[in-house]
Amino acid sequence: MVIGIELLILRMSRVKSLISMSPLKISLGYLVFGILWVPATDLLLAALFTAQAPPTAIGLAKSWTFIALSAVLIYLLSTIHRQQMSTAQTKLRAANEQLQVLHRVFRHNIRNDINVIQGYAEILTERLDCETDRDHARAVQQTAEGITAISEKLKMLENVDPTLSDEHVVDLVEIVKSEVEHAGSGNLAVDITTDLPSRAWVECDESIRYAVREVLENAVRHNEKSLRQIHISLDRTDGAVSLDIEDNGPGIPDAELRSLDAGEETALVHASSVGLWLVRWVSQLHDGRVQFDTEDSSGTTVSFEFQAGSRTTLLDAEASVNDRIEAVAD
Repeated sequence: MVIGIELLILRMSRVKSLISMSPLKISLGYLVFGILWVPATDLLLAALFTAQAPPTAIGLAKSWTFIALSAVLIYLLSTIHRQQMSTAQTKLRAANEQLQVLHRVFRHNIRNDINVIQGYAEILTERLDCETDRDHARAVQQTAEGITAISEKLKMLENVDPTLSDEHVVDLVEIVKSEVEHAGSGNLAVDITTDLPSRAWVECDESIRYAVREVLENAVRHNEKSLRQIHISLDRTDGAVSLDIEDNGPGIPDAELRSLDAGEETALVHASSVGLWLVRWVSQLHDGRVQFDTEDSSGTTVSFEFQAGSRTTLLDAEASVNDRIEAVAD
């Protein structure tokens, strides 16, 4: 087994080295291979089939001309592709640096200033005599709290590492159970029902819980009904794990859904918070999909789909054995 893995790694490294070759080396390699391949195959066919005529100088010249022109075309296309890739990588690095700078500025400088504003607004709320002035101070305080909440949501993305998805598997059932307990621990009345299997391993890391948590928090916070109802179901089919979260709230505003569908924030279509974007980003970073369904006026259904863990069978078997051992011990 270990030898097989080592051979696979060796083959992958060879493929990567071929891909990283320069356009000139690729074209020359193709040219040399073609020049040798044409007469060799012609001679082999002539030896195997008596009716096959041996290669002629004119036939070889035509074949070699075609191979030479193909090598030139491969060189040009490879060069153009390499330049495009280099330009895209340069732009990506620049955009990543800009995002990191903006993120640090927002997380530290702006957040510290917002904390100062929030503190003074709280002091004003307590000291002002006029009710109207106190309302204004509360509005300032609530706006500052909203900006701080956005900062906390953006902080979650720092804990998401998409490179771990192929190497890590987590039990989505355990994550859902943990987040259900977290959502039901608040002061608001909420009735959460679940339909979950014993285990459901997915190729993600623990940061996937942020997407589940955001959906549950939105279902509770934006529902004005006396009893907030949430139903969670999880299924495993065809190598995928699907998670559906249904609530009886007012539904997601059309403007926010249009913003998500467009894939960008615009002046005319503006999402009120980064919460839905957080759900979408975290899911995409784990090669998952998420869909928001508000066609039913009774609430919203958020549907996730993730790739089942490659070690699902082994882990499920181990979990089943552990469950039986615990049952016997009890």
